[in-house]
Amino acid sequence: MMRSASRRNGGPRVAMDAHDPAPLPKVQTRKQLVDYLEDQIAAPTDNGGEPSGQGRPRELKSYVVETDGSLALRGGTGGTTWEVDGTGVEGIKIFRVRREGRAAEFFADMGDRRFLTLHTNSESREAKAAIDGITGLHPPAFDRMWLPHCMLDAVAKDENNKFQGFGVRFADGFGSDTGDGTLPLEDLDLTLNGSLARNIEEYLKGNGHLESAIAYRKVRVMRGEGTDPSSYVHDDIYDEGYFAIKRGKSVQDHINLVRASKDRYARAVDEIEKCRLGVCRTGGKWRFGGEPLNFEFRKKIPDVGQFVRALFDSAKPFRLWGLEAEVEKGYYSVAGVDLHTGDPVNFEVADDMMRVYLSKHGCGNTVMRLLCNLQARFGTGIRCRQVEEAVGD
Repeated sequence: MMRSASRRNGGPRVAMDAHDPAPLPKVQTRKQLVDYLEDQIAAPTDNGGEPSGQGRPRELKSYVVETDGSLALRGGTGGTTWEVDGTGVEGIKIFRVRREGRAAEFFADMGDRRFLTLHTNSESREAKAAIDGITGLHPPAFDRMWLPHCMLDAVAKDENNKFQGFGVRFADGFGSDTGDGTLPLEDLDLTLNGSLARNIEEYLKGNGHLESAIAYRKVRVMRGEGTDPSSYVHDDIYDEGYFAIKRGKSVQDHINLVRASKDRYARAVDEIEKCRLGVCRTGGKWRFGGEPLNFEFRKKIPDVGQFVRALFDSAKPFRLWGLEAEVEKGYYSVAGVDLHTGDPVNFEVADDMMRVYLSKHGCGNTVMRLLCNLQARFGTGIRCRQVEEAVGD
């Protein structure tokens, strides 16, 4: 779980200026909230066309972010500040963010104190800058909801959703020759939408050379029924916990999709945190509990030392630092720290596997962030048994 070094109700206020978007209304009922959000969604064009980028420019977009459960009324550092204001609806707040001159406002559903859901009609550029800003604060106050391939696949296969497409953005972090005469798969940027998307995906997976590269960056699902735009919604769900409406006007279906996906994710994180290492007292006796998280590399890492140095260089997206020791040739032990939470997390790394040891207060979100970003660089050839089991619960 996230822990911030500073949790005060004081701090910088978010100053809005004449160039900022119109402020969100202080809705008094949930119906008013849904009606307002629906007003921000235009009907789809006759040819189904849509602009590129993160959703329709000034229409409904939703993000899920993790907190430590005790969100301050205002705070921030450097170029990013936020402020929380009330509405007439219990559990719904207005969350204002300013980052480097850009401003965005969100309706914040605070029903889950650990995972906040943020809805906005701010322009994509401002909304993205706000989320990048609050998830990059020092000390940390927020983290993204990281959705690895197995989680996106589970959402797409949910009985209430209909699979409509997927996107892949893969860059080969191994950078090695295949050894079998085929061209190395260095990168793949692919988006497929429509009724044949699943068939084409299965065809691509039938090619062993391409299979591991099909690690979802996003999936598109339809929720709702009928042909009237008010009765359904098409959402792109990104691996960074971002939901973008592409077609349809059913805000309630969109909200239900975000809530169901967030709840599934929260359950998986809880299961992962049961693997934390620690000592507890049971029946008058001290017992040691927990287990390592087991990562499997289907494609061996050609240079483990280089992999370890890249993984623990403190930079985004992994945000890990560590002291490594080569126990034997090609086998490393790393005493690490998750720089986003400050928690210790230790590793053992070889060319075909990695073990991750969460500390007593370690955050399951750390594991999800690690797996999600490894798959974006190395594909589904990197998997974690406990994560897949947790997602399947």
